[in-house]
Amino acid sequence: MLQNAADMDIICVTAKVVYKDSEPQIVGASKLKKSNCYIADQTTRLKLIVWENNIEEVNVEEVYSFKQVRLRRDGQTAVLNTTVDTVIEKKLDPNLKQLVVEGATPEEESELNIKVD
Repeated sequence: MLQNAADMDIICVTAKVVYKDSEPQIVGASKLKKSNCYIADQTTRLKLIVWENNIEEVNVEEVYSFKQVRLRRDGQTAVLNTTVDTVIEKKLDPNLKQLVVEGATPEEESELNIKVD
């Protein structure tokens, strides 16, 4: 999903949302809303932090193209964040729609297993 992208790059990804927090969190002095999500394709699963107005655009089990998301890398860990410029488009991708991800919640992260039906 990320191949040669570096820390702080702005990238585009298409993936299925396999987990989303049930309620947004309020963070910082600015009281910004954020929701932790996990997205997956046939190769990997990544954490995606969705901020503010983008939260309502994202639903579990749907496939989206996320344009203009920021990549943060810390060693082997990669996390994506939406930005004020992020565009989220729902996609009709039967291969990703059928993707089954076991261990899709943060608590199950160490037991990730991706299957394509």
